[in-house]
Amino acid sequence: MNSFVHRDWVNSGFIEIDQTPSSLQFENPGEYRFKDLLELVRFPTQSKFYRNSLLADFMFQCGLVDQEASGISKKIIEKQKERGLPLPEYNIIQNWTRVFISSKIVNINFARLMLKQIDIEIKDLVLLDKIIKGENKIGENISKVDVESLKQRGFVEITGTRYQKAFLSKKLSKSVGKTGNYTKMTGLKKEQKIQLILKHINDFGQVKSSDLDELFPEMTKDQKANLLNREMHRRRKIIKLEKPSNKKSEWYYLKNDDT
Repeated sequence: MNSFVHRDWVNSGFIEIDQTPSSLQFENPGEYRFKDLLELVRFPTQSKFYRNSLLADFMFQCGLVDQEASGISKKIIEKQKERGLPLPEYNIIQNWTRVFISSKIVNINFARLMLKQIDIEIKDLVLLDKIIKGENKIGENISKVDVESLKQRGFVEITGTRYQKAFLSKKLSKSVGKTGNYTKMTGLKKEQKIQLILKHINDFGQVKSSDLDELFPEMTKDQKANLLNREMHRRRKIIKLEKPSNKKSEWYYLKNDDT
């Protein structure tokens, strides 16, 4: 009934409901006023509206719908949180609104976290859910203000300089069983990276740009250049050779301290 009231009647498409033993999916003609779940929970009072108010009033008089209009956030998200189930997936695709609700626990540790963290806000849960799914680029997937708020509460940490990403804090990573990802995101310290480069040069006599790509796939080209130019050259450990005409990669070699 809710889909019937909210649908876009200019669009000739059908309301689609797909039910399986472990999920429920609604697809409704028309766009919702919020672009994603995070925007919806950020402004919950603005979700209280009907696209077709006259139809909504008629169906209310018939006892078919209520007038609470609490939206997706209150009715679904909180219920999923209470049960430790995945948060609903909500998106808009080509003038269609899609809501996917699952009753299948994907990450048992994250489910336990939702049950344990009684005082955690719905907005924070949505943000953490995005970060766990890899939508963690600051400024692109998640705002700097939101990340700072999560960081102050001990939920996340930040990596990178120019292109920053948020990831679960050490304590939270342990709680949800993501310790491997934590170690990957924190990576090696600068001194450890330098020692790794020196070891590679000692083993193979040189290091190429392609080698650096394999050693530090998480680093950008500028970050790797900065590590070499500022740190390694400052220590007089390596010098940059002219790139051979028949080679695509730049080569580096270990410099003798006596030269």
